[in-house]
Amino acid sequence: MNCGSALLVLWAMAPMAASGQDIAPEVLLLSRVRDHVREELAHLPNYTCTETMQRFRKAASPGATARAVDTVRLEVLYADGKELYAPRGARQFLEEDPSKFTGTGMIGTGMFASWLHTLFVNNQATFTYRGEENAAGHRSVRWDFRVPVMASGYTITVAGASGKAGMKGSVWANPESLDLLQLSVDADDIPFGVPVMEVGNTLNYGRVRVGNTDAMLPQTAVLRMLGMTFEEETNYLEFTHCHEFRSESSLTFGPGDTPAGISAAPKAAAPVAPAQFLPKGLEVTLVLATPITGQSPAGSLITATVRGAVRSKGRVVVPEGAVVRGRIRRLDHYQEQGGYFAVGLEFTDIEAGDATVRFYADLEAIDRAPGMELTIRKPVTDLPGVGTFFVSGDRLDLPVGLRMDWKTVSASH
Repeated sequence: MNCGSALLVLWAMAPMAASGQDIAPEVLLLSRVRDHVREELAHLPNYTCTETMQRFRKAASPGATARAVDTVRLEVLYADGKELYAPRGARQFLEEDPSKFTGTGMIGTGMFASWLHTLFVNNQATFTYRGEENAAGHRSVRWDFRVPVMASGYTITVAGASGKAGMKGSVWANPESLDLLQLSVDADDIPFGVPVMEVGNTLNYGRVRVGNTDAMLPQTAVLRMLGMTFEEETNYLEFTHCHEFRSESSLTFGPGDTPAGISAAPKAAAPVAPAQFLPKGLEVTLVLATPITGQSPAGSLITATVRGAVRSKGRVVVPEGAVVRGRIRRLDHYQEQGGYFAVGLEFTDIEAGDATVRFYADLEAIDRAPGMELTIRKPVTDLPGVGTFFVSGDRLDLPVGLRMDWKTVSASH
């Protein structure tokens, strides 16, 4: 079988696997990736993430450039295969079109698991092997796919017109860990009457600590739509501060499933489980417990410890030595200006005794390790709870014991 053009039908793999030893390696690898993703989804806990979305619009006129429209922050809850939304810091999620919280402009749903269910659980896709590539800075294997309209569940709603489209795109996976690295999904066979020519989505995946699970979740996404008038809208999304969702309240949904796509119909509400947050304005000193080098991949899980008890109104709210968990949100190396690294650290949870406290804070200061020159700077997109700094040179070595000073902010910051 020619690896450059092998056509793979996912639903046919089970009987093929029993047929003998003449199965192409790329077919076996795709089967392993499929099983791995299915296992991930089966054990994915209910969780919430903060979604930060920068929206841009480009006019149809010649020479026009994209201009920033606004920045939107939402809380997204993934629970029992459903996506629910709320304004950041709110106490209630609603399973409905998130545009309720954003007014006009483009917004998308279904990014957390709906597309993965379509591709890897429901086995609705036809795959074509494309070989090895580099995706998101990692060695990967790529397959293209196509899902027909009747099987995709992909709904597009624009200017009051709505219809179902097919799906086509590509998936990149790590051939060793079998984790997804990147997924692109384009609308295919867009229905007549929906005034768009193109709708495309690209998602990057990474490992995130959610409760007791290192879950494979989307980290960033880009959503692009080209209208019939050639006006173009683009959303850049970042998903941060993902946490396990715990509640004794039951979730009630209306009949049927919400399809993945640009819009969803209002259905039901769920109360938010009470979360423990640190009061705003507390100074918290963290000491890095995981070394970080220039070879550390973005998404790596890291820990730190609290130096000095943290007090609020005369009482200790975080004891000295408490463990703080997080991840490397960003680690990019640039050759410009003599070479430098852009580093983003996201700490999300403090384990204080038997309690876990959610940690939202801004990075205020950081020690300079020997030979290291660094600058703390707010990124263009101010991601809540992510500290970003720049380190000069071609070598990065953040040692155990590195001190960082943070200041807590409101959960609705």
